[in-house]
Formats: sequence, structure tokens, C-alpha cells
Amino acid sequence: MPNVVDDAYALGAGGDVLAVTDYTEYPAEASSKRSIGLPMIPSVEKIVALHADLVLGDGNLNQAETVEELQRVGIPVFLVAPHGTEGIYHSLASLGMALDQADSARVLIAQLRAREAAVRRRVSGKPVISVLVPIWFNPITTIGKHDFITRLIEIAGGHSVTSELQQEWRK
Repeated sequence: MPNVVDDAYALGAGGDVLAVTDYTEYPAEASSKRSIGLPMIPSVEKIVALHADLVLGDGNLNQAETVEELQRVGIPVFLVAPHGTEGIYHSLASLGMALDQADSARVLIAQLRAREAAVRRRVSGKPVISVLVPIWFNPITTIGKHDFITRLIEIAGGHSVTSELQQEWRK
């Protein structure tokens, strides 16, 4: 998944990345890696041909069949499942341990928490702005209560008008 690739690079493990899925745009150097297909349904054959030591993915989006097939052929899979900003911090810490980058993960998480605190201070006392965030257009899909984007809007002093929706991605 593109988000996990971005995290691996942010933790200093970009040099170990052999391949990425389509739509991976960040960081820019990841675009030079070969593609293993679509994010939710990567090519198991291409992954096996790379002789990967570990496959990273997103437990919320990657299909269980793909994970099981990789494990059946002896390739370990590490999945993150971030929910909200705390889930992102937890996923970064876990990914740091899996990639032997625990120290880098601690530093990155501390930096992100400091940025979060700085934004909160900056917007403190300002009027709350109501926000609607469409994620997709056909069908129209938006964010819900437990989505990290809802949390980011709150951190920035706003209020998502869809913050009471129980699903993370509501159509």
C-alpha cells in the first residue's frame, strides 16, 4: 500500500524496498521501484519472483487471500491497521520494530506529536469551521467518526460535519 511505503521511507528503510504497488507517489524516489500491481490486489507471482524477505501491507485494505497465499509460499507479511491518529502512531512504532528502525520510529512519532501540539496551539481560541471532506465521487464517499482525517480536522480546529458517522468511509 502506498501509505506503508511512505512510512517505510520515513523510518529510513527506503533502501530495503524492492517494489511498490501502483499509485505509490511518495516519496518521489519510490516511483523508481518496480510495480507489483494494484494496491489491494498485488501480483503474488511478482512478489515471489523478487525473493522478498518481508511484505508490508495494510490490514484494512489488503485481501486476506493475498496474505495467505504469500505466507503459504514462505514469505512473511506484516500488516498495519491504523485507525485515527493514535492508530497511525501505533502503526509507525510497530513498523519501526518490524524493520529494525525502532529508534527512527520513536523520533518520527515525537516529531509528529510536536507538530500536532503546535497546530493545536495555533488554532486555540479561533472559531471552529465546519468541514465536509469528499474522498471519492462515484459513489460519493466521505469520512466518518473513526477516520484519521476526522481527527486531523479536529486538531486543526475544525469540525467534520460527518464526524458522527460510525463507518470510516461512508457512501
